Parts: sequence; C-alpha cells; structure tokens
Amino acid sequence: MPHCDVVIVGAGVIGSSIAYHLGKRGMRSVVVERESIGTRASGKAWAVIPYPQKSIAEAISRQNPAAAGTPEGSRADGWHDLVASSYQRMPDLALDIAERGGVDIEYGESLHTLLLTEKEVDEKGQDEMLAPYRQAGAIETGWLDTHQLRDVFPSLHPKWVAGITSPQGQVEPYKYTLGLAQSAECLGALVKQGEAVGFAMQGDRITGLKLLSGELLEAAHFVIAAGPWSRALASHLGVDVPMLTIMAECIRVSLPTGLPFQTLEAGDYWIIPKVNGEVILSAYEGSASRREDFNDSLTEALKLKTVSECLEILPALEEAELVEHRGDLLALTSMSMEKPTLGRLPEWENGYLATHFGGTGILMSPAAGELMAELIVTGQPPLRAAQMFARLAPPG
Repeated sequence: MPHCDVVIVGAGVIGSSIAYHLGKRGMRSVVVERESIGTRASGKAWAVIPYPQKSIAEAISRQNPAAAGTPEGSRADGWHDLVASSYQRMPDLALDIAERGGVDIEYGESLHTLLLTEKEVDEKGQDEMLAPYRQAGAIETGWLDTHQLRDVFPSLHPKWVAGITSPQGQVEPYKYTLGLAQSAECLGALVKQGEAVGFAMQGDRITGLKLLSGELLEAAHFVIAAGPWSRALASHLGVDVPMLTIMAECIRVSLPTGLPFQTLEAGDYWIIPKVNGEVILSAYEGSASRREDFNDSLTEALKLKTVSECLEILPALEEAELVEHRGDLLALTSMSMEKPTLGRLPEWENGYLATHFGGTGILMSPAAGELMAELIVTGQPPLRAAQMFARLAPPG
C-alpha cells in the first residue's frame, strides 16, 4: 500500500467527501470500507438539497426553533452554514465530479412545493403564510394559486388548492457518493476494503488502524466517518459517542409518462420526481424508526402506507410501478434534531470524528468534507467556521 497522510473509516458520502477535499489539498488518504462505496445509507437516500432558508422559515412558522435543531432558542442553528454552503457549491461540484471522476451524478434544480388546503389558506391567507419565509430572507420562495398548481399537476387531489414553492437541488445518491470516491482516487486516494477493529496508539497519538485481516494501516491522521458504526470505533479510543440509530425507508417507483419535475410535500409525505424520470415516495418523519439492535430489515406496512398516502395526494401515481423499497440505518444525536458531530476527538492529537448526519449527509457533504479537510491540513478550525466547530465538537 502506498504511503498515505490520512486514514478514513467509511466510504459513505461524508468519508468520500473528506477524501476528495483532502486530495484537492494535496494529501493522500486511504478510505477503508467494510462493504463497498455507497453500499449503505449514502446510496439509498432521497438526495434532495433544500433551499437553506426554508428550514429557518419552518422553524419561525412553528414558533419552536428547537424543532429545527436551533440551540438555545436562536433563530439560525449552529450548523446552518453547512447546509447553505453545500447548497451553493453543489452545481460546481457536479461538474468537477463529471470531469474528474467520470460520473454524472444527475444533479438537477427544481421547485419544492408545500401543498395547502382551502382551510389553511382561509385561516391565514397568503401574506401570513409567506411571512416566515420573508423573515428568513427566503427571497426565492413564491406562491402558487389553484390555477397555477393545476397547470403543473392536473391530477392533483382537489383538496390541495395552493402551494408555497422554494428551489431545490437533487442528485442520484449512489452516483454522487461513487463520483466523490472516484474523484478522490484521481487525486491520489485509495479505497480499500477491510473491516476496522481497533487502533494502535502511543501517548496522545493514534499510530495505526487495525483491520480484521491483521493489517495495520499507518498514517499521520485518522478520521472516523462510519455513520452508526462510529460509536463502536470511537470506543476503542476511550471516547463515548452517544448514538441514536434509526432506520429510514423510502419507495422508488416509475411511471409510464413520468411526472413534472417538481417535488410535492403534503403533511408528512413527499413525492420527489428525479432527474432520471423515477420518483421517490416517502414520509418525512413517519419513515424513521429506532433500531438500536442494528436491524436493517424493511417494513412492509410502512411501504403500503406510504404508497396509499401518496396516492391521496396525487392519484396519477396509480399507474406507478414499484422499482425498489429501500432504506438503511442512520446515526442521530436524538430524534428531535439532526445535529452532526464534526471535529477533532478529545484527547487525541490526530483523531477526528464526522458522524450524526442522519438524513442530512448528502446535503451537508460538500461543506463538511471541505471544512474537515481544512482542519486536518492546517491543524486549526478555519476562522469562518470556528464557532460552528465548537458547537459540533465530539463529546469529551
């Protein structure tokens, strides 16, 4: 194996992004993956990149900032910059991955439409319902009246009479993760199959990653980016990383005539047309269930309910053909927020952790990978993200 500067455990979207950004800074990494690139949750996500101001507006409208992950009642959460920066960077990243890694990640920009009933519109009215978005600075958010909504979706269920629209990006999750990894390889990284089982240590430094095969991978820096499996790995370093493991699921379908390229959200359910013509159906919160035993089996009842509820939103889905019922395990700090953990491990000079992204790994991955690479290369959190790193620091 060639000399490397950094060993990264996990070839999901976060580990691959870190390797890619390290490569752009001239550092060689080895990414260790127990299975293969994007096999787990990173390759099975919805893979939408929401308009950053949308989450702030939703927190304002609920008058409950904590529900959107905002600390101590503040309006903007301590990791919002990860979302905003990634949202702006994704178009250029898609071009670079296509050129460097040879993968079309199927990036696309569409509208996301929050559907509203007549009762909701009558109770509040357009101005009041748009007020939180204006307060959040969501200048790209707009309104669709009944006629505009029907022009796009003629078969929409009659109870939906208006919509609030915001821009939204998306990628194909497996191709995006693979593209990052292949681009990293073009920049000098190596993706290596193997199961990490521990570390070699000397003083306050990690000197090697132990594999089940008996091999020891030596490097100057070590990053744990293994999703729900990060806790077990960190425990070998004496670090307890509290972890809530959940299973999130979605349905992938195809239609003979496709759908307009516009996401629909109604209640807890989302209908997401993809660039390739397929459609993702899922519940936002209802698709997630706790799986502390690491059971990754899919839920048949959830699949049937998701399809049934989405048919109530858009009856045209009656013609859809099931392509895949998919899902995987995610790591969260708690069920109430998807607050990532990002930074240097306490008491270890050259150990780092990047986990707890839950369902937000893809949308945060460009900025998370870039900032982690900068932290590793320079040894200090960049000034533009110093307070954010303080809030997202691993426990210690």
